Amino acid sequence: MTEPQTLSFAIAGIEGEYLLALKEDDIEQVEISCIDKTSSDLDNLDIAWCLLCSAASVFLSTNKAVEKWLDGIHKAASDCYGDYDFIQKALGEVFHHKSDWMDKMISRDSDETYVAFHRLLWGHDPLAKGEGLANLSFNPIKMMMQQEESERSGHALFGAVQAMRHLLADTFSKQGLPLPGLSYLDYERSDGKSWNHIIDVVQEFSVETTGNKVKAEELYRHLFTLRAQDIAGGTLTIMLTKAYIASRQLEDTIRINQIKLVSYSTSFFGQAIVGAVRQKGVPYINYPLAIAMVKELAGLFYESNRRTYLLGKETERLHGAAQEQLARHDRLQSLI
Repeated sequence: MTEPQTLSFAIAGIEGEYLLALKEDDIEQVEISCIDKTSSDLDNLDIAWCLLCSAASVFLSTNKAVEKWLDGIHKAASDCYGDYDFIQKALGEVFHHKSDWMDKMISRDSDETYVAFHRLLWGHDPLAKGEGLANLSFNPIKMMMQQEESERSGHALFGAVQAMRHLLADTFSKQGLPLPGLSYLDYERSDGKSWNHIIDVVQEFSVETTGNKVKAEELYRHLFTLRAQDIAGGTLTIMLTKAYIASRQLEDTIRINQIKLVSYSTSFFGQAIVGAVRQKGVPYINYPLAIAMVKELAGLFYESNRRTYLLGKETERLHGAAQEQLARHDRLQSLI
C-alpha cells in the first residue's frame, strides 16, 4: 500500500469514528449534517426578513393611532365616557376596574398625590411591601384582597383576580404600568412629601430636552413602564420570525439564534431610534423586546460554546487517532 493510499485509508477511518462518536454523544443527526451542509451565516433572505419584521414591529409599537385605540380599551374599562367600538367595549368589560382602591389618588403616606404619577406612587407595584394609610397594603394584590373582604363582601381570592385584571388593563393606557420594583426607589422629600427617584430622572430629562418639566410624564411612559402597545410590537416580531424559520425549515440552532437575535435587536433599536427622534434624544424602550433579545444572545453564546467544546474534544481525539494510524503505517513500512 502506497503512502497516499495509507493516509486516505487513515482519514476515512477517522471520519467514520468521528461521526460515530458524535452519535454516541447524543448529537442529533440533523446537527451532524449541519456541520458541512448548512452554514451558520445569514443569507440575504434572512437579513431582508429580519428588516421586514423590524419595520412592522416599529410601526405597531410607535403608531399614535394604535396608541389611541389601545387607550380607548383602558378608558372603557374605567367607565370613562367616550365613543368606543365593539372590541374596545368587550375588552373594557373584561378588564373593568372602576372604584378599585388601587386607583385612589393618594400616595403611600398621604391622602393626595402627584396625579400624573399616581400609579408609580401608589398601589400598582406587585413587588411592593409594607402598609400605609388606614393599614392598606402597598401591594396591589393584597390591597384588592382587603377591599374584596371589607367592601365587596366576597372571597379574598376574587380580590387577587381583580388586581391582576386591573394591572393588565393599565398596560393598555397611554402611560402604561410602572415597571415592577420601582416602589423601592421611593424617598421622602425635604417637605415631607412621598416621592420617587424615577420622577426626578424624567423631570431632569424633560428640562434637558425642552427647557421645562412639561414632558416628564411622556418621557416616563416610554422609559419606565410596560405598555400593551410595546408588548404587541414585540409579539409581532417574535411570531413573524418564528413563522419565517418554520417556512424555510431551518434546523441549524446557531443560525436560528442568529436570525432571532438580528430580528429582535433591529426591532428594539429601531423603536429606540424613533423615540430619540421624537423626544430629542431620549429613546423609547421596549422591555418585552429587550428580554427576548437578551435571551437569544445568551442562547447564541451557549450554543456556540457548546459546539466549540465538542469540536475541541473531537479534535483532540482525532489527533490521537491520526497519530496511531501513522505509527501503524510506520510499523508496517518497517516490516516491509
